[in-house]
Amino acid sequence: MTETTNNPISSDLLRQALSSFWNEQLTVEETRNGLAAALPLMYPDGMQVVVNIEPFAPAQAMVSDRGRTLIALEQGGINLESRSKHNHALLEEKKKIFDLDQDGYELRKLIRLPLNGIDVQLFAESLVSISHLVYRAETRGIQEHVVHNALQRTFEAKHLKPKENAFLPGKVVDRIPVDFLFEEKRIMAMKSIDIHGRVRDHMEQWGWRWTDLHNQNPNVLRAMIYNPDQQDWDETSLKIGREVCDLFCPYFESEQISDALAVLQAA
Repeated sequence: MTETTNNPISSDLLRQALSSFWNEQLTVEETRNGLAAALPLMYPDGMQVVVNIEPFAPAQAMVSDRGRTLIALEQGGINLESRSKHNHALLEEKKKIFDLDQDGYELRKLIRLPLNGIDVQLFAESLVSISHLVYRAETRGIQEHVVHNALQRTFEAKHLKPKENAFLPGKVVDRIPVDFLFEEKRIMAMKSIDIHGRVRDHMEQWGWRWTDLHNQNPNVLRAMIYNPDQQDWDETSLKIGREVCDLFCPYFESEQISDALAVLQAA
């Protein structure tokens, strides 16, 4: 006797559902030099993976993360410089496996044209794999979080208790991560910049995030505090900070920071 089963799952319906999900989650926008694709993949902090694709040669294109992956690791306290042998070896191993090039914070790869979707998908998956080094790498010593630690001391002195590692919704992005969130009479989102070296990519990314946050809620004050002694600031990066932030200054400008915090509690 032959046993039969009633399978309520139709392969056509499943194919339809998966195609629908992919079409809804994949967003492609034109940029000045090419395309930006937001894929249905997430970094460990919940941010969606975005890949930039630009023409490079008649038969080649360059796919890049614009520094987003390594900057996020730096923000998480991961020292990726060559003197940190353990972390550096982990990163180099990943780059070799996925055949990636690195330019500063930027991870990139040349792909052939005509464009094949699987090349973009595999590049995005390599970024997610590298981002998970946060669980394997050795973190920076607490003494290196100069800005973050200085701000915490200021808050304690003023008896302020902001939420830490909070998320706010933007108009486009659902979850924008901030280091400190004050919910007093005025609301302020604050980001401490403790990365080392070049900050241009970081500021371009945060210029967009702060604008997105402002478009969703214009009443939220936006603050970024940095350390000019360990960071390379060009004029464009400084202009971005001044343009999109209500408070933008070095961590040792205590009077300016205190004045901004006093505004939060003002009627």
